[in-house]
Amino acid sequence: MARSVETLVDLIRKLTIEKQRGIAAIIGARVADAASRPLHWVYNQHTLDNILKNSETPEFWPENCSPYYSLPTGHCSPYNDTAYVGLLSLCETKGKVEIQHIQDKIKSFFGPGTEYWRCLTKRDERPVHGPWVQVAVVSFLENLKKMKIGPYGDSQNNQSDGFCLSIPIVAYHASNENLWESLLSNVVTILNTHKPTVEVIHAETLLLQAFVLGKENPFEYAKEQYAKVHPSRLPIFKEVEDAMKQNKSHPLQVAELGKPCYLPGSFRSSYLAMLKTASFVDAVRLNMQAGGCSCSRANLIGSCFGAKYGIDGIPLEWLKKVNDIENLMEMTIKLFSNQN
Repeated sequence: MARSVETLVDLIRKLTIEKQRGIAAIIGARVADAASRPLHWVYNQHTLDNILKNSETPEFWPENCSPYYSLPTGHCSPYNDTAYVGLLSLCETKGKVEIQHIQDKIKSFFGPGTEYWRCLTKRDERPVHGPWVQVAVVSFLENLKKMKIGPYGDSQNNQSDGFCLSIPIVAYHASNENLWESLLSNVVTILNTHKPTVEVIHAETLLLQAFVLGKENPFEYAKEQYAKVHPSRLPIFKEVEDAMKQNKSHPLQVAELGKPCYLPGSFRSSYLAMLKTASFVDAVRLNMQAGGCSCSRANLIGSCFGAKYGIDGIPLEWLKKVNDIENLMEMTIKLFSNQN
């Protein structure tokens, strides 16, 4: 008999605080993504405002409003499905990061013969009734067939797929001081090889790592670490900090900093939402109210603030609304319980 969400939360509380932060990062990304999914890719702010009608609780909207794909409320976007594949691999390898294994999991989860692949052929009529598969995943699978040697990541794609794939790995291996060099650079390039995008994803992973490590000021810590390797890219932080001084609505600022899926815009808008809020719930809600690719942003926000505020910072009623969350919680508890 499956254990209840309440029981699983209690089990997480009994682990060390370090393990709790890692688990809450993975679960936080999942919950934030699922909460945002029904309103994913609604780019017209007027349309979004009319849907919400000043609602202060946009999470888990009861009707699908995404113009691209339709799933029951509680299901996740392709961004967190990618994170889930990273978790599956990590669990099956008992915490080891094996690139070939991750690649095989991506192929079996998203590739030919799956529901994702079936829906890929039905995009002429939108919204597609079923899951969406990301361009980065499609490009990876194509490159896997035609290239003899990897990395097989998309050389043009500038979205955060590589970061999402890395979320469980950052959460589990955060104490590794050479995390990027020893593990993440190879994981990210499974889906992204576009150099400027990989550099921004590096910033995202440093930020998440800082939160999982429990740094007193994760934002400053991440900037300091990032400055050592990519000093010319520091404006991606400063542009957001400057926006904090402006008296503009959040949706307008997101429209200026980056509303679509693309990096560095998605990173900047995620960073802004975290600077403006002091709880997991408030950050997810504020992010959703800006529309666009709210789910890509939700994965960075949810993982960082999941780690920061812990499992108790994620509302129990939200956890219960996520499809098959018990399975994900069981997986993470088992994985981290066996961690040295």
